[in-house]
Amino acid sequence: IQGNLKDEIRVPGSVIQFISGETLAKLQSQTACHIQIPPSGPDVNAERAITLSGNRQCIENCKQRIRDIIHQHAPEAGVPPQGFAQNNMMEQMTPLETVDMLIPQNKVGLVIGRGGETIKDLAIKSGCKMIMIQD
Repeated sequence: IQGNLKDEIRVPGSVIQFISGETLAKLQSQTACHIQIPPSGPDVNAERAITLSGNRQCIENCKQRIRDIIHQHAPEAGVPPQGFAQNNMMEQMTPLETVDMLIPQNKVGLVIGRGGETIKDLAIKSGCKMIMIQD
């Protein structure tokens, strides 16, 4: 059995409301998968990357249930319903890689940018999740 893997699924902002609250608790309970939904940014309808944690089987089960919810509430998003063959390279289970970088204290402001714009832009362009931890 594989340990605690992490994967992401991109969800339209308009669908997040159908995944949170009771549905979120139910999904986590039924799939044994931990689900993290990031807070919305300035555009509440912007797509968000939901992080799923657990073993490979529970993550795939949870992803499929989320795809079903997306298909039900935002069919225009083009997410195939359950049972539909999908062979997307981005959807393949790959272990997440963590890279720690030490940013000199006098350069942190440059990386973050005014109102966080620079780091948000870097995260969007690179597809990475960036977290600044102050020591």
